[in-house]
Amino acid sequence: MPGVDPAVLELFAGLDRFVQWDLVTVNPWGSPAISPVGARLVADEATVWTSTTVGYAAKVRNIEAHPRVALLRVHPDQPTVLVRGEARVVAGDGTLNLAQLFRLMGGAGGARRFFATSARDPFWSRLYRSYWHRYLIAIRIVEISQMSPDGWEPIRVGSWSRSKRPIRTTSHPRRRNSRHRGLVDRRGRALLEAGVAAAFASVGSEGACPSVWPVKARIDGSGEIRVDTNFPLPPGRLAHSTLAVRVVDDTFEVAQMAGWIGTLEPGRSSRRLQTRGAYGFVKPPGVVGDLAAGLAALVQAAKVADRDQVSPPDMTLALALGGTETAPSLQLTESAWVLLEKFFARRNAAAPWYAGMAVLVADPRTQKALSASAERAQLERDWAHGLLTRGSRRVGATRLAAGALAFRPNPADAGGTAAREEAEIGGLLSQLLRHLPVGVTGPSARGGGPSPSWASRGMADATLAAASAVAAALDRWQERGSR
Repeated sequence: MPGVDPAVLELFAGLDRFVQWDLVTVNPWGSPAISPVGARLVADEATVWTSTTVGYAAKVRNIEAHPRVALLRVHPDQPTVLVRGEARVVAGDGTLNLAQLFRLMGGAGGARRFFATSARDPFWSRLYRSYWHRYLIAIRIVEISQMSPDGWEPIRVGSWSRSKRPIRTTSHPRRRNSRHRGLVDRRGRALLEAGVAAAFASVGSEGACPSVWPVKARIDGSGEIRVDTNFPLPPGRLAHSTLAVRVVDDTFEVAQMAGWIGTLEPGRSSRRLQTRGAYGFVKPPGVVGDLAAGLAALVQAAKVADRDQVSPPDMTLALALGGTETAPSLQLTESAWVLLEKFFARRNAAAPWYAGMAVLVADPRTQKALSASAERAQLERDWAHGLLTRGSRRVGATRLAAGALAFRPNPADAGGTAAREEAEIGGLLSQLLRHLPVGVTGPSARGGGPSPSWASRGMADATLAAASAVAAALDRWQERGSR
């Protein structure tokens, strides 16, 4: 890229991989919306590429109404970067779109092997057939900025389009903040109390590109949401604003997000956000969340009237064209597979039960212990799921039900149930590890540090766990009917 500022080239080089960004689009009624996305900056094109499922039309709708968007990249070990530019939606050939997505994901950051594995496995490819039905979104970079104590320091990369596309603005009912808080609001407040990172976005005028900042947010003594910064935000009252808290890792196996649209009141370092509405999502990792995401994509895609703008992809051809590597297959004896399936079924039953009981029990010490058990059970469930995927094995409804019965939960003695289960599962895990080949390690130990409140996810996780059993039962029924 001759003639480009060396500082820009240095920033581009540090971001040329598939990682997490916060994409800020503008709703047709003029308010910004923040969405965690997986995206890749392609330096030679000065473009950031991402995608969205055809069934989830919000990003596409927003970009068609307001093509100017922003992307925020925050990582504790890397410079905080803001990209602002103009987005376009790529429809057309679904196979080529998917192949391009696989190529983008296979950059310096590595491809998500699960994508390739699930696309080839008969059960997962059937579940995800609408998930792979995707738009590509290309964001041409106009300016890139780094954070300083005085705020953003932008460097111009390109030019804004002189002839702006017509902005289609629609009216939107203004909702006042109510004392009654919905599930998304409660989840978001729990994330704020846990100290999860936040982002604040605002739109200065109609048709303008949104701006976004990494901020600290908290709940004050009166229950109001306050935004704190150590750098200046635009002064005065910011009517078109949004605040989002999110937990998304760069592998995209974990995803939680909650946001509020509202008005930021005037102030200096600490300012009150007057909320009008909340939005968000939760995707626990592993088979439960993946099943829920796949089922939701099936339902959403079936309801979208313009889904034919992207043709259904040939997944096998897309994988071949995209060059995405597959996960190495895992060879185990049948007795070892049975042990692994039992372990997965027990952890699949325990994780949501622990999380749900942590919401109900009154004793803080028991709450903390159940939350730790829930997190450990979920990590071990996801580890087992990864091994099952590598062997193209799936756990049916009968095995899931047997795992739930073996778990033997007792709501009257949640702590006793947890102690008994963890002792029994430890013995099962020790037996299982002896059957694993060299190079296949056990599940990760539970990490330290603050984590999002399990009380905010107990109901959602329990619901998704039930969805996994339903999906497995439907799969078994379909296989039986085809014999």
